[in-house]
Amino acid sequence: MLYGSRFGNMTKELRKSEGGPFKTVSVPPREGITTGFAISPEAALVAATGRDWSFVHRGPGEKWDTLLTLGGPSFEDLAFSDSRHATLVRGGPGQEFAEVYRSDDAGVNWKLLKI
Repeated sequence: MLYGSRFGNMTKELRKSEGGPFKTVSVPPREGITTGFAISPEAALVAATGRDWSFVHRGPGEKWDTLLTLGGPSFEDLAFSDSRHATLVRGGPGQEFAEVYRSDDAGVNWKLLKI
């Protein structure tokens, strides 16, 4: 089973294939332009940025939740290291600062890491 995403014309789609053509599973919230996408057996995460705000949307399913919203630099480099642990970077080169956030519960809660 493969998961993929399609982003264009301000529409985000979570798509799935079981060896054949990809089919749309669900549609994340429209807030922001996508800056990251990560999938695990427990969740799909989409990082997005728009109008000086950054969002992490969590699904899949009929209902997606936006569980992290922060103003300022955009979210980048969203990834799962296993089914429950995810990280993302906020800001980076050429910006005022960079921060790393981590989730231990597949994107439900996020903690700022002290580096």
